[in-house]
Amino acid sequence: MVFKYIFFVLIIFSCSLQNIYTEKSVSDEQILEILRTSFPYFTVNQITPLYGGSSFQKKYRISFKTSSQEYVLCLNDPKMIMKNKSELFAMLQASKIGVAPKVNTFSDDASVIIMDYIRGSPSTIECSKSQNLSKLANTLRKVHSLPKNPFQNTSIFERIYSQYLLLKSKKKTSSQLDNAFEWFKRQKNIIEKISVHKVFVHGDLHAGNILFTSDKAILIDWSENGFEHPFFDLSYLAICLGYNEQEEDTLLTQYLKIPVPLEEKARYYFFKKMNYFYFSISLYCYAYSQAECRRIILKKDDPILDWSFYIKYSENKQNLSPQFFYNFARCALAMFYIVNSDSSK
Repeated sequence: MVFKYIFFVLIIFSCSLQNIYTEKSVSDEQILEILRTSFPYFTVNQITPLYGGSSFQKKYRISFKTSSQEYVLCLNDPKMIMKNKSELFAMLQASKIGVAPKVNTFSDDASVIIMDYIRGSPSTIECSKSQNLSKLANTLRKVHSLPKNPFQNTSIFERIYSQYLLLKSKKKTSSQLDNAFEWFKRQKNIIEKISVHKVFVHGDLHAGNILFTSDKAILIDWSENGFEHPFFDLSYLAICLGYNEQEEDTLLTQYLKIPVPLEEKARYYFFKKMNYFYFSISLYCYAYSQAECRRIILKKDDPILDWSFYIKYSENKQNLSPQFFYNFARCALAMFYIVNSDSSK
């Protein structure tokens, strides 16, 4: 019954969001006041800000005294209509097959989405291994069976091109990054050859976007969904969770349901190498953007730590410096060069 009434205030609520995203000075307290104003017929029991996930999204955990179910309220930038509708389509399709929280209601422009709050165990790098590998493989097989998104995001290859050109235009690339981009361009024939195997992908499979219940893995934050080869998702997941070679083999075997053929393993390493480059490009863009906003000069000779260090601490973006993400980008580029080149051909 709650959502029968909430639907009618979503239009007003959606209009209110214009102020949140056009005025940088709007505080969280003002956002919470808009929430209370938007639900005049119900007594809100608790509103708790949720952090993590997409930087274009504000999330709140909400509960009403008239309902035992808790919900998550997602506020998207109303200006990003196509991206919002792309995420909404993905969420609706994924919730139908039980791999995403149920979507209860949403505004016409998808700037406001209300979904169930899932009481699963938040994923960590350690808990995403061992027995949970099979849950992840099963969930990804279901995800990859979903229909192509009509509100499609840009492809991974388009993102790499645009981000590299942005860095190049600002003279922020290095010889190592330039050489990696040249490798990327030489893979055009391989990319075209494997394009026939493209499927719906989640696109952002780090630990913060995975919840485990007793029998399956649930995925959240579908803003980066796309249409790519399934190994894009699998290698991205393995990179983010720090899987070793044995764990990667287990994941692939569970996903394919057969021992991994050498040809498939080589294809997997191709996407793993591609993803390290994608990580590096994206992190460089983010680091430079944050450094510019905060007027910080990045130290180019700062020591680089192990990959495991960066993936462990990268979930809490609010407390991390631009230097952290700059070093993270350098580490990702170093990992790109470590992945066996022969395996990626």
